Parts: sequence; structure tokens; C-alpha cells
Amino acid sequence: MTNRGKFLMQWVLVILIAFQFLLIGFSKLTGEMELAFRSWNYSSEFMYIIGIVEIASAAGLFFNKTRIFSSALQIMIMIGAGYTHWLHAEYFEILINVGVMGFCFIIIWFEQEKQHDSYLQSPEKQIVDIS
Repeated sequence: MTNRGKFLMQWVLVILIAFQFLLIGFSKLTGEMELAFRSWNYSSEFMYIIGIVEIASAAGLFFNKTRIFSSALQIMIMIGAGYTHWLHAEYFEILINVGVMGFCFIIIWFEQEKQHDSYLQSPEKQIVDIS
């Protein structure tokens, strides 16, 4: 895949994942998911914390310096969500969690590859023989 193709694919994934986390994060902050959290035996406070983390991690995807951390944070959220769905026999939801984690791993992979390439191309990193 060309660098342009990777760039476009990464941004499509960033926009899709950010949109999903913004939507679900705001649904938690507005209390729309309170019944679900209570049925899972989680507190309202936990719901609000997760909502804030989801929105912050979605915003972090749009910045080069925070993209890897935000994607990793979203993977951790999806692991927790998958565990919750497993405990409550909501198996279809686990497939969605796994898909989102896969997209986040791809974002991390592309970002690391991009950082590695820019590191190799930066002039201050090149060894100069002055003898």
C-alpha cells in the first residue's frame, strides 16, 4: 500500500472511531445509558467517567502526539466493555468491541510506521562522517 493510501485509510478509521466514541461518550454523559449501566451493576459515576474518557480519547485521535495513546485507551475501554458483555451474555456486542479494537490497532500500526519513517528521514538523526 502506498503512503497516500495508508494516510487516507488511517484518517477514515480515525474519523469513524472518533465519531463512534463521541456518540457513545455523549450518550453516557446525558444519562441515556444509565439503565444499561445499572443492569450491569455499575454506578452512574462510573458511567460518567467512562463517557468523559471516551470523548477525550476520541478528541485525542485528531492529534499526532496523542493518537497512539488515545487508540490504546480505546482498546482498554473495549476490553472492559467486552468483559461486561461476556458476563451478561451479550455476545453480539463483543463482536463490535473486537472490530473497534482491530481498527484501533490499525491506527496504532500506521501511526508507528509513520513515526518510524519520519525518524529515519530527519536530518538530525543521520550519522555524518567528518573524517
